[in-house]
Amino acid sequence: MKVIITGATGFIGRSLVEELLENNYEVKVLVRTKGKVPQWEGRVQEVQGDILDYDSLEKAFKGLDGVFHLAGVISTLKKDEKFMYDINFVGSKNVFEAALKNNITNFLFLASIFALGTGTKDKPANEEIDYNLGNLDIAYFKAKRLGELESYEYLKRGLPIKYVYPTFCVGPGDIYISSQRLIVDFLNGKLPATIRGGYNAIDVRDTAKGLRLGYEKGKIGEKYLVGGENITYIDFLKRLGKLTGKNPPRLVTPKFLLKPTALIMEKVMKNPLVDWGTALMAGYHWYYDDSKARKELGHTSRSLDESINDAVSWFRDNGYIKK
Repeated sequence: MKVIITGATGFIGRSLVEELLENNYEVKVLVRTKGKVPQWEGRVQEVQGDILDYDSLEKAFKGLDGVFHLAGVISTLKKDEKFMYDINFVGSKNVFEAALKNNITNFLFLASIFALGTGTKDKPANEEIDYNLGNLDIAYFKAKRLGELESYEYLKRGLPIKYVYPTFCVGPGDIYISSQRLIVDFLNGKLPATIRGGYNAIDVRDTAKGLRLGYEKGKIGEKYLVGGENITYIDFLKRLGKLTGKNPPRLVTPKFLLKPTALIMEKVMKNPLVDWGTALMAGYHWYYDDSKARKELGHTSRSLDESINDAVSWFRDNGYIKK
C-alpha cells in the first residue's frame, strides 16, 4: 500500500509514520525541508512540497493508493488568524483537489473536534452532534470548520474521504508542545491556578492506530471519533501531581477574569499562559463518546496514567522540563 502523509513531522504525524511502517505500508512523507527527521532515513521517502503549493501536491500524489491528510496548524492567538485560514482551509482545499486529480482511491482526513462540536459533562458528543461552536470567536475553529465543509463538496465529486476525529493527544514526541502545554507548564512551576471544565485525553500512539484503522476499515463519508478518557482539568492535574510527586494548584481561576487577563497577556508576552482562545474555551467540557469507532473499527485506548508517564519522561529527556 503506497501512501503519503501530509503533516508527518507533527505530533500525531510522527506516531502515524511509525504505525504505518510497523504494518508494512510503503510510506512517503510530504516535507517542506528534507532531512528534518533523520531516524526516517531509508525507511520512508521524503517528498518536498507544501500544501499551499498546489503544483507540488499534484506531483507528489502521482502513483499512490492513498493519502493521510494531517497537515494543519493549531493556534488560539488572535495574531495568527490569517495563518490559520491559509493552512487549515486553503491548504486542505489544495490537498483535496490534488488527490481528486490523481484518482486517489483511499483518503483519510484527520478532522478536528473543533469542526465537529462538543459535548457536555453529562452528555458527551458523538459523531451525530449538530455543530455548536459557532459562537466562539476563535480563528482556528473557523478555519477547521471551513475546511471540513469544503471536504463535503469533494466527497460529492468522488473523493473517497473517511473522517477520523482524535480528541486531545497525550504522550511522547510532542516536539512543538501542540497539545500538552498544561503538563509542561505544570512541571515547570508556571501554573499557579487551574480552570473549570475538562477534556477527553487519548494517547497519541492510540490516535495513530485509530487513523490506520479508519483508513483500512472506515466507510467513505463516515465520521469516527477516537478518544480515551473524559476527565476534568482539576482531576487531570491531580493525576499528574500524584504520578510526579508535585502538588497540583489549589486555585481555580474564575471565568470572568480570563478574558481581560488574556488580552493583557497577549499584548505583553510572546507565549502567554492564557490567550484569547483559551479564555473562550474555558469552562467547556470537551467530552466525547467514541463507541462507534470502538465497535466498527476496533479502536482501543491505553490507560491515561501510562500516557502521562511516557509524556513526562519524554519531556524531561528532551529538555522541556527544568531540572
